[in-house]
Amino acid sequence: PPACSAPEAEAKAAADKAAIKAAEDAKKAAEEAKKAAEKEAAEAQKAVEAAEKKRKEEDEKRAREREEKARKLAAAEAKKNEEELAEERKLKEQRMALVRANQAARMKREAEALKDQEPFCFCLTKGMVKGTPLY
Repeated sequence: PPACSAPEAEAKAAADKAAIKAAEDAKKAAEEAKKAAEKEAAEAQKAVEAAEKKRKEEDEKRAREREEKARKLAAAEAKKNEEELAEERKLKEQRMALVRANQAARMKREAEALKDQEPFCFCLTKGMVKGTPLY
């Protein structure tokens, strides 16, 4: 190979230097791009996690609201049942009072009717049943 003249050698050296610099710059740019991509990926991951967390919180909130609603309904149902039971008890007591009043009235009428009959025997002898009229 013919020996290069000085200006050619300088030009070649300059070109080599420029090529090396260009390669280093490209390498740096690639590393920066990689870092930027990693940073973007990390931010995207954070955004995804934040969205998932928010969705989870909203799901929990909805679940709590559903439970609260169910509890309120159950409480209302229980109250209604209590009221119905109280009403039934009241009606039962009224019926019982009516029955007792009728019974008392009937007993009074029977007592009145018995007064008009013959006297009762209170000195029992063998074979007599207390409270039966004497014949």
